Amino acid sequence: MGFVILAYMKKVLFFILLLPSCFIVKHNNLEQEIISHKLNFHCGWTEKLNVIKNQKELDEFIIGKGINGCKNLRNQNIIQDVNFNKYTLVGYGSFQSGCNTPTINLSFKKINKIIFINATVSINGLCKGYFYSETWYLIPKIKKNEDVNFKVNYIYPNQ
Repeated sequence: MGFVILAYMKKVLFFILLLPSCFIVKHNNLEQEIISHKLNFHCGWTEKLNVIKNQKELDEFIIGKGINGCKNLRNQNIIQDVNFNKYTLVGYGSFQSGCNTPTINLSFKKINKIIFINATVSINGLCKGYFYSETWYLIPKIKKNEDVNFKVNYIYPNQ
């Protein structure tokens, strides 16, 4: 009889210990690709990531580059057409040695409240030339409670 009670108590204890784990919800990191729109303008000579979240930041960026620093912006109405309530303007430029202008591609993804921006810079050859390249994208608005994580990868495709 004591053996039966002991076996019954083990089962009850097992279920008591197992039951709370049934209510634990595991939160996985939710990874989302971010749809981006590449823009064709140059406003540069900057070798860093530029995240422009509002019109004031864009105006200050343009003024900082001087009157001839931002080509095609005014002609394409980029300044007037960016709806900063919906979009963030993201750009990256890079100076690299090589045989011709490097190619820069940006990719975007979101995991929880972190926006991951990855730049891939393709360096073309080992020549002694020195070139500048930049790229700009519109992405959905980065919210105030979201952080940005930026990483650059350099690749040498012809070697």
